[in-house]
Amino acid sequence: MIEITVQLEDVDYSGIAELAMPIVKEKLAENGGFIAGLFGKHIPEAALNSALSGFLKFLTPEQKDEIVLSLINKYEDKIVNILQQTASNHGVNLTVKGLSASNAGKET
Repeated sequence: MIEITVQLEDVDYSGIAELAMPIVKEKLAENGGFIAGLFGKHIPEAALNSALSGFLKFLTPEQKDEIVLSLINKYEDKIVNILQQTASNHGVNLTVKGLSASNAGKET
């Protein structure tokens, strides 16, 4: 088995927010309620992305990293499938056995 470590720096948090917005909307729709209806029917996705990007400006870099780490770890299966599909699309067959993310700069 081969283990690869990838370190990320200069993360585009606004871009991640845009990618995460459909997931947020999906999860809200599953729970139903007023907020889900409001997001789904009355607020354009561009406005939600803009609001989320504005919100991110108030977070510290450490808080932003924790959000990204949480998303990576929560959606491990989807990310693994994307990695395997991308490799396959380029003629490379491989199996990704797992994926996890941690903050390399954080002391434990």
